[in-house]
Amino acid sequence: MTFDSKDEDGWPDNTKISVWWHYESCQVPKYADGGLIVNNIIIALKNLRLYGPIKFSVYGNEKMIPESVIESMHKTGITTIYEPEGSNLQIIGDMWLWALRNPPRATYVLIYEDQDFSHSVSRLSGLGYKIILARPDNRCSSLHWSWTDICQGTSAVKSVTGNLFNHRSQMQEQRNRFPLDDNRPSYKSPTGEEGSYSSLEDLKDKVLSVAMDQHGSQFLCQQIEKQTTEDTEAIFSEVKDRVCLLMFDQFGRHVVKELFLNCRKEKLRYLVSSVTADFHLFKALCLHSQGSHFLMELLYSDLMTQEEIAHMISALKEIAIRLLKDEIGARLIQYCFHIFSEKDTKPIFDVIVSNCRQIATNQSGCCFLQDLLSEGMVTPTEKRLVAAIMENLFDLSINQFGNYLVQHLIGIGSASLTAAMVGVLTRKFDYLSMDKYGIHVVERLMEASEIEHSSQIIDEIVSSPDCSRAMLSRLVQSARNTGKRNEQHKEPLASTLDHFA
Repeated sequence: MTFDSKDEDGWPDNTKISVWWHYESCQVPKYADGGLIVNNIIIALKNLRLYGPIKFSVYGNEKMIPESVIESMHKTGITTIYEPEGSNLQIIGDMWLWALRNPPRATYVLIYEDQDFSHSVSRLSGLGYKIILARPDNRCSSLHWSWTDICQGTSAVKSVTGNLFNHRSQMQEQRNRFPLDDNRPSYKSPTGEEGSYSSLEDLKDKVLSVAMDQHGSQFLCQQIEKQTTEDTEAIFSEVKDRVCLLMFDQFGRHVVKELFLNCRKEKLRYLVSSVTADFHLFKALCLHSQGSHFLMELLYSDLMTQEEIAHMISALKEIAIRLLKDEIGARLIQYCFHIFSEKDTKPIFDVIVSNCRQIATNQSGCCFLQDLLSEGMVTPTEKRLVAAIMENLFDLSINQFGNYLVQHLIGIGSASLTAAMVGVLTRKFDYLSMDKYGIHVVERLMEASEIEHSSQIIDEIVSSPDCSRAMLSRLVQSARNTGKRNEQHKEPLASTLDHFA
């Protein structure tokens, strides 16, 4: 999609425009459709006198986007990229890869609400890219388009002029921190034939872009495999500060892997540092499906020394809480606990224990913590985690996800632990029994407890003026289940039930 003109600054008509739509936070209203919104975005760009080839990418869970919307987007030529549910940082890595392939003065239109994008937006702006943000109305400012106006139709969007998020004062500083060549090299070989590369010498200052081309990646890998010091050094010198970005790319990551396989110790250390150098990009990499998988392969291999492992663990520790709230990130942390010793992973575990409540009240984090606890819980690390759960027992019991962790702990714990949990929750059972999540914890405790503790729980609940007959019936059934498993307590239980009947 191209318009033959120039923008307000007189920039060339081939200046590229990329639209990055995070569907989860900016969904299509019922009164609009994908085709209408695409048309409105184009009109709004024309209002800003921005012209050039336009690429649309929509990120969202496939199940979330209605079929009618997907169909209308396909008809208008939109590239639809499905990402795992709950993860929204794949888009960051792809945005930076697009920056590597397209020089500044290109335009980003970012449709989103999540603050995870803010750092990358600021950096890209400082590099000279034009940034336009489309946000929900409650997040609008002078720098944003109104998402509601974009969705409403041609008449509404004609008034959208927008402003460019382009802080020129930051440009030189950002260029120094993250230099990008204004003239992107072509993926074609020096002879002009795609997929045909004559020599590494001809690719001087072009290695980074060539590494993200299928044939170029194969050529560079072959040169590295030859283990010629001069060739490996030439490739290393051009990509060493962009390793994290290459790991997002399906072809670039092969070059990175070959460098890890063939570099000397001091260069290997530099590569590991380069991967983790940018906090925000490293976080995005860990939450990127392919990037995270590549990191797992790297960690499992024999390529990294104990020093590099410690460095990577230290970097993961800084973002562990964010990772554990995402299915992909939690899988990466879980993998580290599986392949490394308790001593190696202690820094991450310390963060988990200190932030147990925050992690346990997240769906992904709750599942992760359940996996950390085994039957009996005999290791020192498991005991520390149990202690952290006990400190937050009540808050977790009334949480939609935390209650599952508490129930899991009851199921695998000893009789003494169950008794301790009853003690912690004493004088709170009346509240728990009326909470839609807490009631499940109460029932689980009654089923797992000795008869004296079950009687104690029932006694406390029925003493409450808010106890209903339905609630009592439900608790009596849980008490009966206790009696079935504890035949020796059948008579005392019968007396207890008669008393409350």
